[in-house]
Amino acid sequence: MLTSQATTVPQGIVIQDNEGNEFVWVPVDSVTKGTNVKADDIRLGRYENFGSKNTTGNYVPKQEATNYSSTVTIGSYYQEKTSNDGNTAAKSLSTFVSKTHSNGGYYLGRYEASQGSDGKVDCQANKTPWVDITQPNAATKARAMYSSSYVDSDLVNSYAWDTAIVFIQKYSGNTNYANKASVNSSKVNTGKAGDKVCNIHDMSSNCKEWSTEHSTCTNSSGSYPCASGGGFYYNDLRTTSFRSYSNTTDSNTNTSFRPLCYVK
Repeated sequence: MLTSQATTVPQGIVIQDNEGNEFVWVPVDSVTKGTNVKADDIRLGRYENFGSKNTTGNYVPKQEATNYSSTVTIGSYYQEKTSNDGNTAAKSLSTFVSKTHSNGGYYLGRYEASQGSDGKVDCQANKTPWVDITQPNAATKARAMYSSSYVDSDLVNSYAWDTAIVFIQKYSGNTNYANKASVNSSKVNTGKAGDKVCNIHDMSSNCKEWSTEHSTCTNSSGSYPCASGGGFYYNDLRTTSFRSYSNTTDSNTNTSFRPLCYVK
């Protein structure tokens, strides 16, 4: 399905399928930096404090992915559950975690999703972001990208999103990317905002993005079980690591989504 396009893991290896969709390899566990250079340790996990490091200088997750079956809350509301709970959960969190560890990483969509002429998800440069879509529909579309005996796709989960931020902070030179605000003040085509780090575009900019993370927020207006992440073009208070909640039926021009894929 995929053909290699780029250079080294720290720079962000780009792969492209036969239709032009692009993904970036996000490594987990040990990443060798060079001959006789100590490997970095990027932990697949959900992070709350992206500045927290251990004594070896590696970032510390609040929830390790190996503990995916436990319910751990980040912020006041946000949990990554293994089954639907108002929102659409990850297709198979256990498979994603086990295959990511065994393969040493996963593929994150290089761009926000766009809609192809065939109605399927494109993940390509200079396309109109796919907005006005609910979280359940975004999950359905992301899963339909690939499904074979070799590779699977899904809507990005909170482990994939947070770990990508850690990867970027280690190798882009921006050690505070988690707190970066949008660099564009109006919505633009994919990859055109100017937010490019480790070959990944617009995690802090353009549109906020649906994830499979669950929100426990309820108020007098109802329940808000769907979670999205990232900064977006008209709100400079929201950053790459920002989590927000929405209703299951919510869809608006500010919210897009990003697929991921992993080798089975």
